[in-house]
Amino acid sequence: MKMKINIKSLLAAAAVAALTLAACTKNEHQPEPKPDPEPGTGTEERNTLVTVRMADYESGGLSTAGEAAWEGLQACLFEEGRMTEVYDAPIPAEDGYTFQLDTDAGTLYVLTGGKEIADLQALCEAALSEQDWLVMTAGLRNGLPQTFFSGSVVLTGDKTADVTLTRNFARLDLAIRSIASISVERIFLEGVAEQTPLFGTDAPTRFGSLDIRPEAPYTEDTAGVAFLYPQEEAARLRAEVQISGKRYVLEADLPGTIRRNRIYTVTISKESVDQEAQLTVEEWASGGDTGLYPDWSGRITIDSAHSELPAGAILSADGTEITLPHGLTDFRLVVTCNDDLEAISPAGSLLTVETASAYGQEERNVFRVRKPLYAPGMPAEQTEIRFRRKGLNNAYPEDRIVVRMSANPVGMTGKMTFDTNSYAFDFGRYIDNELGRFTVPADKKLTVEFAAGEDPWIKITPVEGSDTFRVLAGWKPNDPTAVHSRLRS
Repeated sequence: MKMKINIKSLLAAAAVAALTLAACTKNEHQPEPKPDPEPGTGTEERNTLVTVRMADYESGGLSTAGEAAWEGLQACLFEEGRMTEVYDAPIPAEDGYTFQLDTDAGTLYVLTGGKEIADLQALCEAALSEQDWLVMTAGLRNGLPQTFFSGSVVLTGDKTADVTLTRNFARLDLAIRSIASISVERIFLEGVAEQTPLFGTDAPTRFGSLDIRPEAPYTEDTAGVAFLYPQEEAARLRAEVQISGKRYVLEADLPGTIRRNRIYTVTISKESVDQEAQLTVEEWASGGDTGLYPDWSGRITIDSAHSELPAGAILSADGTEITLPHGLTDFRLVVTCNDDLEAISPAGSLLTVETASAYGQEERNVFRVRKPLYAPGMPAEQTEIRFRRKGLNNAYPEDRIVVRMSANPVGMTGKMTFDTNSYAFDFGRYIDNELGRFTVPADKKLTVEFAAGEDPWIKITPVEGSDTFRVLAGWKPNDPTAVHSRLRS
């Protein structure tokens, strides 16, 4: 016999879209909470809460999974020119993370990538100087640049501070513009930087080559085929491709300056039968339209007048982005475009899209969009619905609708985890004491229900002075009267 906690009814009740606060693990570098001091006694703590957020690409465009944005997030504090403290237990917060410091002076440096980028604990124990810190660089890993983010803030005595992290790399996207069948088998870059500063501004001094060999050839537009460190020296790209079964080697110079936090597009084009294949590399914002598209002026947007959007959905002013609530959604989406469209469901996402029937002759490009409930603890997700225009083989990056799926507003920490398959968690073993904690919005209530004749082996205890509730329980596998319970809000 196994014990299960079912929270599906709790999930259905919460309706406010927000980012959830996930659990964090304290360690010796994260200061313990301290009681509020008596004002006017001279014992006030010099604490600072630092909020860390991620910058967008300067040239526009969305992040890709290969960038590992928040992986290995850590920070270090320099006081009077020496590293004095390391923080590696960030607390998830809305749109980012926070670090709780026990000081309000010094300079805090924040970066991602963990020990692969810098072993902060070892550097702190060695009392690294700030001068030496600012000349440290990151090199290649497995022959490729590392995709890490960094930023810093000077503490000025305020109780709060903000840090915006930017990418220490540039991204290469692939765009295929051709009436023929094209597959890209290899991308080779020569004269590219093999190192970049963590925080300083020194130019790279080592240059070499990068060899990109995908597991399967690229046959359509692909974001993040390669990442580069910034540089101002000349570099060159060579692509080995097959066009309608015939092999070609195409070459082009990279832009004169590769800047961090930018996207550059490698475009392979063959617009007509008698045209030679061409390779160009341009910054993402500069366009690169080739005239291949039918009536490209017809940008894809959401038709709010004919769509049946779910309650709580938020549409951007230009109609190219939509934010969905955390709950179950199944709605009718109509998009405006001068061409007939085929929707492509985003790979690896809980969002699904399929063609739907139009209500009248005036409607076209109608789709059904579905998403399950997001359980507490599941992070918010951003994805995109891509469209393929009738008569074209490929879907182009500009033909898309960005979809943001909100996290459940009920926060959760502890030993339990929930997913969208069963909305239940089975311990399958003896349990005792605290199972976890829920942070519940002010307009909601958390309760526990028992089946008839079942012992009250689980209870909800509020944490005084907060909106947090402890889930306490005691259960043994051979207890026949403790079979099943359900948390409900």
